[in-house]
Amino acid sequence: MLIYIDKNQNFNMRSIRFLLLVLVCFSGLSFSQETVTALITDPRIGSENGNEFLSAVIKDINSRKNIESVIVLGNMTASGKYDEFLSAQSILSELKLPFRVIGGPRDIFLSEGRGIEINRLLAGGNIYYKSESSDKVYLQTIYGIDPLKTHIPVETINSISSYKSTYRNVLIYSYFPLDDKVDNWFKLSNLFTGKNIVIFSSLSGNIKEFASSIKNFRGISSANNKEWAYNIIVENTESIKFYMVDEKNTVPKLIDTFVKNGSRSTSKIDSLQLLVYNQSIEIKNKLNINRTTFSPLLLSDDKIFIASKDGLIICRDKQDNIIWQYNTDGIIYSSLLRDKDLIIIITNDGDLFTINTNTGDLVQVIGIGEPITSDIRLIDLEYNKTKTKGIVFGTAFGNIYCYELYSLEMVWQNYLTEQSIIAKPVVVNNKLIYQDNDENYYCVNAKNGVLIWKWKPEEKSKNVFFKSDVISNGKSVFVTDDNGKLHSIDLLLGIEKWNKKKLFTSGKFFINSNRKILIIHSKKNKIVLINQTNGRVKKEIKLPDEFKSSLPTCYTENGNNILLGFDNGFICSINKNNILNKILFTGTAPIISLLKTGKKEFIMNNMDGKVIRFSLP
Repeated sequence: MLIYIDKNQNFNMRSIRFLLLVLVCFSGLSFSQETVTALITDPRIGSENGNEFLSAVIKDINSRKNIESVIVLGNMTASGKYDEFLSAQSILSELKLPFRVIGGPRDIFLSEGRGIEINRLLAGGNIYYKSESSDKVYLQTIYGIDPLKTHIPVETINSISSYKSTYRNVLIYSYFPLDDKVDNWFKLSNLFTGKNIVIFSSLSGNIKEFASSIKNFRGISSANNKEWAYNIIVENTESIKFYMVDEKNTVPKLIDTFVKNGSRSTSKIDSLQLLVYNQSIEIKNKLNINRTTFSPLLLSDDKIFIASKDGLIICRDKQDNIIWQYNTDGIIYSSLLRDKDLIIIITNDGDLFTINTNTGDLVQVIGIGEPITSDIRLIDLEYNKTKTKGIVFGTAFGNIYCYELYSLEMVWQNYLTEQSIIAKPVVVNNKLIYQDNDENYYCVNAKNGVLIWKWKPEEKSKNVFFKSDVISNGKSVFVTDDNGKLHSIDLLLGIEKWNKKKLFTSGKFFINSNRKILIIHSKKNKIVLINQTNGRVKKEIKLPDEFKSSLPTCYTENGNNILLGFDNGFICSINKNNILNKILFTGTAPIISLLKTGKKEFIMNNMDGKVIRFSLP
């Protein structure tokens, strides 16, 4: 603000002091060098008051002249439904300002597109942005199997590292704070060594335990509250001020202040990304495709097939040389399958591909017309009086399908539920076991898709994110629930045979190769070995303390030893005496698959696209 004083006017010192006082009081949040941003946290469209509160917040923001942009941070939707994203799009369109949306676990774990709706329907854009006085990072993290933990995509780290930060201050908007909830948080903070890092998140965290120089502001959420609320962030060259506005107090209330010049700068944090715990273990080869990967490796005939989330299929030989690549231009979360000279791939959008394993040439592709939300499996099939193979999967619309492998003609379809079909179908004795995202389990005839039985736990889970693995020994189907029980269900009748209480199951479990022992992960930071015939506990094995917030992701065997891969990047063994030992630390990314390639040789891949071949003694 500029004050012009006519030289002919008689101003004394008292008048000047009064004018300066008025100037300070009047300016409030309106200095020209200030950047003013509104922060909306966890609106949860589809919840009881979500739509009404977000509309009220937007109306209030539109009424203020000094706000320049809006950030919507965390759970845009209540349950990830497509209609909720559409409602969010409609409400946000009323904003008169540019806005960005950074989703939360409900938008990703519960949605049919695993969060792709945020970019397609709502505001996307660059990860990195330079303002007048700081660098800004809009951080959309990804999730493995645990919605309470997250990971910064390797593509995000690479993208940010290519920018040259010119300011001393970095503002990061993220659902999670930079603490142990983000397994590779230090990879981001290391890019800004010597700078002040300020986080705006939806959650409080243990930041001081990891980096005391990082400041965290937690946004206020209207979710589950009786009135709407949001925050205003005012930044200038000297400080960042954090205000709150709510339905009862529309005058911004100062909550906290961060003084830029007086803060401590971040230091570089060193972390080994490969650690061998036994000198007898030999690392045969390492490679990294540097692409986010959710699909397990596929091994076949001295070839290894890798699928990245962004749709690239890579075929390599035993020496890890690239033989061919094929880009599906889709998003891949599912397993790759092979039969003879065909690789089978599905994308989340609903495209089904077959590719020649030798050349990488496209054989056929068809669109299903529905988002595919389960994994895929191959089954034996008789079609047109010929023995062949069928591809089976489930969709976001509650349908299950079977397509003949070589013609990609639909053999059968069945509508099971209004819920999404999720996880891995189990193929056993000409039957298919599916589950939906409401804890219903379905057994259907693999020949025609006809429903045989449906089963659901008596106690409904209170955790919307809980999902159980499904395993069969050929006679029973085993599932767990969020109340800590293990259930054994008769495969033929769909009737519960027994249940085991107080196991505190996390939902992750496996069955050994002779199908006699269930290997169950307990929330009590234990691996529990269970007799599959009666549910009796054979042994409880304590995991290391640093595994308390980790889950096992994959399983294989080395002779009499159990091998487990974890979402914290560790591979551990349990020997015949039930003693657990760490074998490898493969880096701060969840392990996706762990496969045996020879008598003592193994291969693994992780979410960052790292592949390691190793041998055990």
